[in-house]
Amino acid sequence: MSRRWPFVVHLPAFCVGLLWLGLACWIVVAEHETYNTTSRDFGVYLQVLWDTGHGRPFLTSLLEFNRVHLAEHVALLLPLLAPLYALFPDPRWLLVGQQVALALSGIPVYLLARRMVGGVWLPTLLVAGFFAMPTLDEVAFDALYPVTFAALPMAFGAYFLITGRWRRGAACGLLALLIEEEAGLTAAGLGIFLLLSRRTIRWAPALLVASAVWLGLVGFVVMPRFHEPSTAGENRTLGHFEHLRQSPGEAVGTFLTRRSVLAARWLLAPTGGLALLAPEVLAIDLPHAATLLLADKEGRYRRHWAAPMLPAIWLAAVVGLARLGKSPLRLAGIGLLVVGSVASYLVDSSLPGGGDYEPEDVVWTERAEQLSYLAAAVPPDASLAASRRPLGHVANRSELYVFPPNYGGRLWPPDRRVQAYLLDLTNDQTREALAGRQSPLRASRPYALWLAGQDALLLTDRPSAPSRLVGQDLANLRLVGYDARRDASTLEVVLHWQSASGAPTRPLARVVRLVDDSGQLQAEQRGMALDGLFPTQEWPGGQLVLDRVRLPSPPGQRLRLEVGWLADDGTTTLLELPLDLMPSPLSHAWEKGEGVREPLPATLDSR
Repeated sequence: MSRRWPFVVHLPAFCVGLLWLGLACWIVVAEHETYNTTSRDFGVYLQVLWDTGHGRPFLTSLLEFNRVHLAEHVALLLPLLAPLYALFPDPRWLLVGQQVALALSGIPVYLLARRMVGGVWLPTLLVAGFFAMPTLDEVAFDALYPVTFAALPMAFGAYFLITGRWRRGAACGLLALLIEEEAGLTAAGLGIFLLLSRRTIRWAPALLVASAVWLGLVGFVVMPRFHEPSTAGENRTLGHFEHLRQSPGEAVGTFLTRRSVLAARWLLAPTGGLALLAPEVLAIDLPHAATLLLADKEGRYRRHWAAPMLPAIWLAAVVGLARLGKSPLRLAGIGLLVVGSVASYLVDSSLPGGGDYEPEDVVWTERAEQLSYLAAAVPPDASLAASRRPLGHVANRSELYVFPPNYGGRLWPPDRRVQAYLLDLTNDQTREALAGRQSPLRASRPYALWLAGQDALLLTDRPSAPSRLVGQDLANLRLVGYDARRDASTLEVVLHWQSASGAPTRPLARVVRLVDDSGQLQAEQRGMALDGLFPTQEWPGGQLVLDRVRLPSPPGQRLRLEVGWLADDGTTTLLELPLDLMPSPLSHAWEKGEGVREPLPATLDSR
């Protein structure tokens, strides 16, 4: 069978890789689409790609301490991707592309296993261990980073060097340098491997010198050249090792007693310790591992920074298993591999069945619906400050900031007024910032506030006009108009409120009701998301609030809509809006400020 169809022997390993790729692509795309990606860097790289593709190379307004991305990383992969992103400005293909690069980096593991241990099932088992590695999943789901793509050339570079194809291996290592400068550490490791192997050292100096020159040029010339002068510090590379520079003994002690143990858990335990049997192959990762383990920020060894290291660990595991020969030691090695991979997966993996799997990260929620609704209302040319969750959906603009702001120097506040804020109200830091003295809710020139529900808020200088005008006062708050649409089971109303010159002197709770012909209450919603942060008695004169309410509306039943305010003494002031005048379904003309503008006949009912 295998002689007639030689590809069949590769089918098990291919299916393992394809299964991982499918799961990884589904999870990262679903996390993005459900607004569960909270990485600031995701927005950074998307904005850099957008700006670069539109003639503003490497610019971004999302970094904490710089305006030019070259001050923090030199990722020459970005200008290659930017023209494609300008044509297809959808981050999903980038996320999928990153998973494809990681999946393909498992090919050298399989090829080396076929070459050194032979057969079908042992190579497949090693590939399965590679894809079950929790750190690989952490890297895959860690937003979008150019350095992750470097895992692919590094995997083939190490494979070619192990199998004696020096030129190809060196070429792959040099290619990885250009993807992002951090890959230079692993490229230097390829040179160390050549020195240790003693089979040839001709290419070792080329890799070591090229890596050292490139890292030095980036870290001490390029990055300082583009550093924002108004922010603290001048060398970001040295800034990552401040603790080591100030207290070397303490830093080394932390490495020996804590970080090395955690790194062994995340990097070596999944191989069952087999990688330790090939120390010269592990030496490929030595420079990169040293920087990650000694840097100030803990945990770098299990996130995107570790991506170029992972294939070498599994190539070392292949070599280690091969060195056990065909003696009973090999069976013991296989047992250790299985136990290490399974135990690591069950304890630490982010895939289904793993200890860190979080199924809620791919679920569409009310928060996601509300953020999506408001993100669609942000003008594409508006300057915007946004919470982290929607960053990946609004990054295709030249001026975008993170809120709450934590910028250095003159990067905040911006020179001109931000035209809109898109905020996740479920975030504690966001609510704390909105309650502070510098809250945009209390801007000297008030923004229009657009509430999508309890979880999301848009502050905008360009509010939509209502499709139907009302012009009726209720408790010193005017209902300017409203928009509405109905589907099979839900009535959605956007009420346009505006405070008069004399704002209410006591707190009011907004009330929206659906009542049937017999007077029975069918649905009701009270209160707004901002009642605790920006109550009605604090609204300045002229404050405009767009208040979206969604109520269950059973089909085939005649209902009346009542809207108004409930005072703290129990007095309710309501206005009835006839449902038969509402279009069904309503087009989104109101989002563009268009539509019918006839005043509605209205009646006041005080209860």
